[in-house]
Amino acid sequence: MSTNGLRKTEEESGKRPWPRNLKVLAAAAFTLSLGVTSFSRFSPAYLRDRGVPLLWIGLFFSLSSTVGAALAPVGGVLADIWGRRPLLVAGRAFAFLGWVSLLSSNSTAGLALAGVLSGLGWLAASSYRTMIAESALSGGRAMAFALTGSLENTAAILAPVAVGFLSDRFGLRPVMALALLPYLVGIILTSGVKETLVHHDAGRAGDTADQGAPPLQASRPAVWSGLSYLSSHAGRGALLMSVIWVFTGLSVGLSQPLWTLFMKDKFGATYGALGVMNSAISFGSVVGQLTGGRAADRFGYSRVMMTSLCTTISLWALIPAVGTAALYALLAGIFHAGGWLAVPAWEAIGAEAATRRVRGAVSGIYSGAFSIGMAVGSALFGLVYTRSRGFPFYLLLANDCILLALVLIGVKSGLRGFARRSPDD
Repeated sequence: MSTNGLRKTEEESGKRPWPRNLKVLAAAAFTLSLGVTSFSRFSPAYLRDRGVPLLWIGLFFSLSSTVGAALAPVGGVLADIWGRRPLLVAGRAFAFLGWVSLLSSNSTAGLALAGVLSGLGWLAASSYRTMIAESALSGGRAMAFALTGSLENTAAILAPVAVGFLSDRFGLRPVMALALLPYLVGIILTSGVKETLVHHDAGRAGDTADQGAPPLQASRPAVWSGLSYLSSHAGRGALLMSVIWVFTGLSVGLSQPLWTLFMKDKFGATYGALGVMNSAISFGSVVGQLTGGRAADRFGYSRVMMTSLCTTISLWALIPAVGTAALYALLAGIFHAGGWLAVPAWEAIGAEAATRRVRGAVSGIYSGAFSIGMAVGSALFGLVYTRSRGFPFYLLLANDCILLALVLIGVKSGLRGFARRSPDD
């Protein structure tokens, strides 16, 4: 396919209506995000206010990520065998139970159980990415990821402000409990998603997605199909993306509690102020993701990723020196606009670096790699933040420099997924 032909396909995909499956995934993404944001953005403050030491807060997130690292690849393989939808629903149900455990128990054992159940939620990670990729219109994968991600972040704009101000009045625990309801609605919506994988031996299913690309008619893959693909010459792009996901996870694991606790500790922020800051983060993420989705499909995934990383590297150096909570919240929003510019391209490269036959298994490896990075980053946060509040920001700067170098390696080597031209499945 020529470059002009690819651009024509991408422009036409923007004029056609979104497939029903993608709409259901997007609606579920919005409602799930209302619950997820309420927990992920406020759980560090919730645990801190319960008297949990910083080291144990880091270990809680690290435990969840460690379990996820072990199970996410398993979820990817099972998604290629059993289908995407069962793993998607099961993983989200486990995450729901993890949050119930976090709120209902004050013991160390309850905290550990919550971490394990949250880690089991990673069974859904590869199925979610894969279903978005396989439900997208031809030539519009990055925009499909941008659509679902932007709805997630739109919900994440609304939820933190509401949670913050209600928590200042009624307490954080009952408000977080209330946030379980939209997540439960999201699980119900998820159960209505149409399967995108149909095996030869399953016959012609009537329960298939009305998507841009036809459901994959695949023979059942071997258990180690993903690892086998990564070790092949064709899988070098996917192997590099696996390494990139490790460092991406490290960044998220280190920064997730950092944004909230730095503002709370340095500026004495209330829950309401934390809510405003987190809404600024989400608003920046929406702007970045919508812009990045269009830009990635038009100008190339790698170019957008490198632009994003150059932006975040500059901002990591500035943020620790800010003197007011308002400026900190503003820079947090700007940072996430620059950072999330790359997310649609990140996801699209990962999807296109693997063939459809093993995409679920490879996506599971990506999720496992991301979880390993998160586990290391979360544990590292507990160790370094107690010694210096600003030092984690400089670790994050160094991490993004490594990511930029890895993307450049993929581009210069012309690896599958990193090239301008979309590979054929």
